[in-house]
Amino acid sequence: MHKAPGKARVHGNLGKALLDAGHYAAAIEAFQRALALDPKLLGAYSNLAVIFIDHLHQYEPARAYLHAALAIQPRYPEAHLNLGVIALNQGDLPSAIAAFTEVLRLVPSHLLAHYNLAACYINQRDCPRALAVLERGLAYWPAAARLYLLKSRAYQWLNNLPEARKALARAYALQPHDAEVQRYYQRLRE
Repeated sequence: MHKAPGKARVHGNLGKALLDAGHYAAAIEAFQRALALDPKLLGAYSNLAVIFIDHLHQYEPARAYLHAALAIQPRYPEAHLNLGVIALNQGDLPSAIAAFTEVLRLVPSHLLAHYNLAACYINQRDCPRALAVLERGLAYWPAAARLYLLKSRAYQWLNNLPEARKALARAYALQPHDAEVQRYYQRLRE
């Protein structure tokens, strides 16, 4: 940092390190400094949005950073993903579905977009559509235990317990120490 105080990427890297360490106020300052030096640094916008979404639970500043990133690069998948997360957190399933669908249009193999889109459909009780999304996701990510966990939930809503157990057994085989997988595994075995 002392060797290159005027370099945006240096401030961006510092911001990421501070974010990873849980120093959110300092991370915000570092990312804002990076953007002051280079307003086109997309990762800084995305990381600022993550801080405001995941750690401060303030969606309006996050949304503003994401829209600023999209003004620079309309095809920026992480901005669409995080707008979807905001919509999902606020219960706006149609907007969340649109955002996650856009991510998958841009990056068909995006794991979190598959997961979140399937979760939206499960929340709408549109389990056949959720299962279709999960199958596409599992084609890219065959070892993604959380996708199998959602698959199990979709089959439970469809009252297809044999398929629900089968999907859950696969999730458990992949992640036997995952607390959520263990909880569902125990509940479905009862």
